[in-house]
Amino acid sequence: MTLRDELRSFKRERIIEEAQRLFYERGYRGTSLDAVAEALDMTKPFVYAVYARKVDILVEISMRTLQRSLDTLRQARADGGSPTAQLQRFAMRFTEVVIRHQAGSAVFFREEASIPADATRRINRLKGEFDDELAALLEAGRASGEFRIDDVRTATLAIGGMISWVYVWFRSGGRLSPAVIGEHMAQYTLRIAGAEALALPAAGVPVAPGPSVAADAPGATRKKPSARASAAEPDAPSLSRSRPSRAAPPAGARRSRAAKT
Repeated sequence: MTLRDELRSFKRERIIEEAQRLFYERGYRGTSLDAVAEALDMTKPFVYAVYARKVDILVEISMRTLQRSLDTLRQARADGGSPTAQLQRFAMRFTEVVIRHQAGSAVFFREEASIPADATRRINRLKGEFDDELAALLEAGRASGEFRIDDVRTATLAIGGMISWVYVWFRSGGRLSPAVIGEHMAQYTLRIAGAEALALPAAGVPVAPGPSVAADAPGATRKKPSARASAAEPDAPSLSRSRPSRAAPPAGARRSRAAKT
C-alpha cells in the first residue's frame, strides 16, 4: 500500500467514525456532510474527496455491520468442534461484536429504509449468506442428533434477531457485564436449538474496549424490559431479506424509558 493509499484509508476511517456517531445521535436525515466535516474540524473538501454522497457513508456502515456478523459466524464454525460447540461459540462472539459496535448496529437497523435499491440488493445478499450459514449449522446439529428443531429457518431468524437486538437495550455500566450477557445469549440460543449448553470458562468472554453508547444518547432507542418477545417491535432487527417500512419514525423521535441490564 502506498503512502497515498494509507492516507486515503485514514481519511475514510475518520469520516466513518464521526459520521456514525452523528447518525446515531442526530439521525441520518438530521446530519449533513457539512456537519461531518465540522465535527472532524476539517474542510468540506476533506470529506467530499472521499465520499461525494452522504448515502455512501450509510451504505458503508451497513455493509460493515453485516460483514462483521458473517465473519463472526464463519470463524466460529471454522474453529471446529461439535455443532453445539460451534453454535455456543458463535452466540457469545456475536453478542460481543454487537455490543462492541453498538452505534454501528443502531445506525444500520434504524436507517435501513434510507439505503437506495442498488445497495439494498448487496445488503440483502449478505443477509442471505448469514442466514444460509447459520441454517447450515443448525441443520448439521439436527442431523447429528444434537439439536431438536422443528423449523430451521424460523430458528435461524429467531437466533439472529435475538442477538442483534442487544444493541437496543445494552447499557455500559449496567447490571450485567458484556461477558455475562454473552453467556446468557449463548444459553438462550442453545435452548432455541433444543441443545444442552456446554461448560463455559469462569471468566466468560472478554470484550475489548470500544466506544460506549451512553444511556441518554439522543438517538438511543429505549425499551422497558418485558417477558414478551421483542419481535413485535416495528423496527426490530431481522436477518430476513425484506426491507423495513419507510414510515418508521426518525431515530431521535423514538425515545422511551430504558432499564439497565
